[in-house]
Amino acid sequence: MGTFAVILTNKQLHQMCLLLIDKIKKSKSKPDSFTLIQCFGQMARTVGNKISAFLNDIFPLLYNFSQSLNKDQSIDIDNEIVEACLSTFENLIKKCPKEIGPFVEKILQLS
Repeated sequence: MGTFAVILTNKQLHQMCLLLIDKIKKSKSKPDSFTLIQCFGQMARTVGNKISAFLNDIFPLLYNFSQSLNKDQSIDIDNEIVEACLSTFENLIKKCPKEIGPFVEKILQLS
């Protein structure tokens, strides 16, 4: 997904981001959520500066997934989802530090 995002036009990338965000919101299973978050994370790694316009939409989703970790139990899929969210945050901080600035405090609290 990340490599594919490089060759998309701005309009196609915009549509892809909207589709991914919508699918993450509507995801019914944790494995599907994990895969979709990974896709967004790979896009953030390759074209993060171009998807910074979606920070207001994607940040709350990733933040909520990160908050859902049960600290009393170690459930593999939950751990993987949180790791994917933190990796996505890392990529966004690297690629669009100025735009993600307002969210950094909350990201630091998560980690």
